[in-house]
Amino acid sequence: MIPKIIHQTYISEGALPPLFRECQTQVKRLHSDWKYIFHSDEDILSFIDTKYPEYKAAFDSLPRKIMKIDMIRYFWMYEYGGMYIDMDYYMIKPFDILNYEIVLPANREDSKGVPTCLGNCIFASIPKHPFWKSVIDTLFTINRSICLDFSVDSNIDGHSWGTGPAFLFTMWKQWTESLPDLKMATCYGILQPPRRLENHVMHHISSQVRQTEIESGETLPVGECLNPKSTMPILDDKFRHFQLCSLPSELIYVPRRSLFHPPTNQSAMYIQMLKEKGESYGVHKCSGVWRSN
Repeated sequence: MIPKIIHQTYISEGALPPLFRECQTQVKRLHSDWKYIFHSDEDILSFIDTKYPEYKAAFDSLPRKIMKIDMIRYFWMYEYGGMYIDMDYYMIKPFDILNYEIVLPANREDSKGVPTCLGNCIFASIPKHPFWKSVIDTLFTINRSICLDFSVDSNIDGHSWGTGPAFLFTMWKQWTESLPDLKMATCYGILQPPRRLENHVMHHISSQVRQTEIESGETLPVGECLNPKSTMPILDDKFRHFQLCSLPSELIYVPRRSLFHPPTNQSAMYIQMLKEKGESYGVHKCSGVWRSN
């Protein structure tokens, strides 16, 4: 189970701008029974020095501060677990998806709902999951001090050699491709499945009954989800019957975009509309402060 620990970071807690303070207050209010850890810039340096000294030289060589801030959040997931949230992410309802090993929300999807990118402004994990070890170990396998011009912001968040969303998406694809059975599973379904499942559709959406539109246009009911650690419903290749299939514990749960990454809009009216709709856990207000780091 994901531990109830919240991680946030900025220069220092006393230096928070009004938007960050607003978002911090909200996340604390909604998670009053969680442990809250604020990491200052000094805390980050101390953490690497004391917990991961073998990574220090590679970490220090990252050419932009924002790249260090990206990477340190992956270290926290590996060391402590819990939930990481950007300071400009506004929570709307409490995070309650705790029965997975990793929850890594999609922030971009194609027209069929297949994730095309993952966000790195909010995610959660158990501690010591090997996926995060594979992520932080790229400090040794990707020389980011020379491989790209990281003065260009898009190379940080939009390139697989960066440290932001595109990089995390690439790492997720590599990880799920390496699983021996089911390759990619999200609340939308199995993506890039092995050949024996290539005509199957899986849905694993909280514990509600949903309607799923198959590409042929046929609409089928999808029953309640099962224990994510043990079994999940899968439709057979005629899309007519359920069968059970083991869900690997290493599988990363990727919620659909609307749950954590609805379109960005900072207006009070929009936030109220999201609250009333009741689907989204929050919205990234995207202050853009990172572009100056």
